Amino acid sequence: MERVHGTMVRAAIFLFLMAVPVMFFLCLPRAEAAEFAGAWKYREGGAFDSTDAQVLQEAWLESAMRGDAAWASYGFPDHPRLSSSSVRDIWVTVRLRPDWPEKNVLLFSLAEQSIRVWLDHQLIYSYGSLADASHAGGSRWHMIVLPELQREVQLTFRLHANDVWQLGYFNRMQIDTEAAQLRAIYLNDLPYLVSLPVALVLLLLMMGYYVKRIAWRRLCAAICAFLVFFILWLICALNMKYIFFDAPAFWWYMMTGLEYLFPIAANWILYELLERNLKPWAMGVIASYAALFFMAVAGELLGFSGMERLMPVYYILLLLAEPVAFIMVLTSAYGGNPYSRAVLIPMIGITALGALDALSWYFSLFSWSSFVSSLGIYFFALFMLGMLHEQFTMEKRVSQRAIALREKREKVEAQAILDPLTGCYNRARMENLRERAIFQSEQRGLPMGMMILDIDHFKRFNDNYGHEMGDVVLRGFAEVIRENILPEMILIRWGGEEFVVFCPACPLFTTAAFAEVVRGRVMSAVLCEKQQVTCSIGITLWQGEEDTAAEMFQRADQALYRAKESGRNRIAVEL
Repeated sequence: MERVHGTMVRAAIFLFLMAVPVMFFLCLPRAEAAEFAGAWKYREGGAFDSTDAQVLQEAWLESAMRGDAAWASYGFPDHPRLSSSSVRDIWVTVRLRPDWPEKNVLLFSLAEQSIRVWLDHQLIYSYGSLADASHAGGSRWHMIVLPELQREVQLTFRLHANDVWQLGYFNRMQIDTEAAQLRAIYLNDLPYLVSLPVALVLLLLMMGYYVKRIAWRRLCAAICAFLVFFILWLICALNMKYIFFDAPAFWWYMMTGLEYLFPIAANWILYELLERNLKPWAMGVIASYAALFFMAVAGELLGFSGMERLMPVYYILLLLAEPVAFIMVLTSAYGGNPYSRAVLIPMIGITALGALDALSWYFSLFSWSSFVSSLGIYFFALFMLGMLHEQFTMEKRVSQRAIALREKREKVEAQAILDPLTGCYNRARMENLRERAIFQSEQRGLPMGMMILDIDHFKRFNDNYGHEMGDVVLRGFAEVIRENILPEMILIRWGGEEFVVFCPACPLFTTAAFAEVVRGRVMSAVLCEKQQVTCSIGITLWQGEEDTAAEMFQRADQALYRAKESGRNRIAVEL
């Protein structure tokens, strides 16, 4: 429950932060300037194919200036009421007054329409072909510097579009200073500009994971593909792109193709997240989108405008397939899949932003002309953060288990080589430790000393005070030795009350000095409150490569025997 509550809190904070830019775009003032609001006039037709096309065009312009009855009125910025769905050409006109001399730049946005613009009889702007407006650049800004107006003039537009729903519709129109118009274009591109760096950072992050994480590579590849498509789509949506590469057909094909590829990449991510029993359903969704994409491309190659004509099928497929995908993710999340839980809120958020765009572009309920769905990258970032958090948590659990196993292994190994009572090395490691001490001594070119230490009359402690007291004495004795020898010296419990110390790079006098210090500290330490503890020590040196371990122990043991025979609590040497 705590985990669920934490997730909900983080989601609520994120949604609150996301509401700020969304509300910003919702609350943008309408771009149409006051001088354009009100009654406009329009006239259908105008595809002049005769040799007198120029004369007819001039006649229509004159007719617009006179306000003939052939021109029907409509309320701008609404869409003109066209007579049929077969209409491809339309003229619209409005009177322009010189009320604001400083406002000399006309800015408007059209979607897939070719255009000619006149002031009275003077042609001041043209874009695209009036014979065919195929792929005239999607939604594109047009900025026209007007001549200085001395009187009221007639502003007339001739528009051509292959899509009757776009014909004659201006997404935005305003007349203002050049600085104000450039600012308007920048504000239109703002959602793309604030989303592009985020998408690039996420792509670099996932590329790093793709290179370093073998087990995670397929999921990283799916996320990278989605982010690449998203970045390319942002570039296609930017109006600034026309400054560098004014190729409307290219941008239209690119943007439309990416729209077909988006659901393939998104559902590929879901396919990698879902459990095995749900993967066939996800693959079915991907296959349906892929089939539609190839049909659209084939239609374009065969000259049937497949991408445009299959777009209604694309939207129908979205309505049918995405609920299936959401149910699959919900089922997986309910089953305990943490990655599916992480993707639920982003799916809802991205869908909501897409719905806002649909309301804006297809039903004209809002005044902005940007795709707010570009801000969906922040929801996608939320998904990635949740996914990375779960991955790090899992890695932490694996790391903790590895540490626990290592500690357990080290404990088992320590039990195999250490004496459990005193913590000293046990007899099983004797030969290896001797070889190590010899090697250290040879490296420094000095002898290697050896001590055997024995607690005097140890049996009395067990007999008189019990074995528990004997264990206390052994532990205390080992601790006194450990505290009074060098770190590189090796302490081994040989057996019972006997201990061995290997002294690397220690001549005889150094070994004897340490032995004397240990003997004195043992005698002065209170290892048993009821009886003083003393020890006897036998010392020898390693005599070279031919000196075996048995011979060394024999000499040290003889020295220890003489120390005990001499009255105990003393040191003896045997070379």
